[in-house]
Amino acid sequence: GYYDMYSTNALRVDHVLKREEIIKMYLESPQDMPEDRVIRFLQGFRLTEEEIARFRLAYFENEKIQNVISYYQEGKTDTYEKVYQKRRLIERKK
Repeated sequence: GYYDMYSTNALRVDHVLKREEIIKMYLESPQDMPEDRVIRFLQGFRLTEEEIARFRLAYFENEKIQNVISYYQEGKTDTYEKVYQKRRLIERKK
């Protein structure tokens, strides 16, 4: 982990992951990937349009991840405003 790297004085890289290997890791078995890990990845890793489409398809049932894709990957700044508006409407109906 990060702290092991921080406290070491020698580091050997055995394998440098290629972009497709990283993407594939998240897409091969989305049900086994922790949601928070996917969200952190999507917040910090720039995807291509094709990769965005693949993530949308792989996580199509997960509204939280869909919102993260909209906001961080597609730049739709009103994404979370819509979520809050939806919540307010639901609360008013109660």
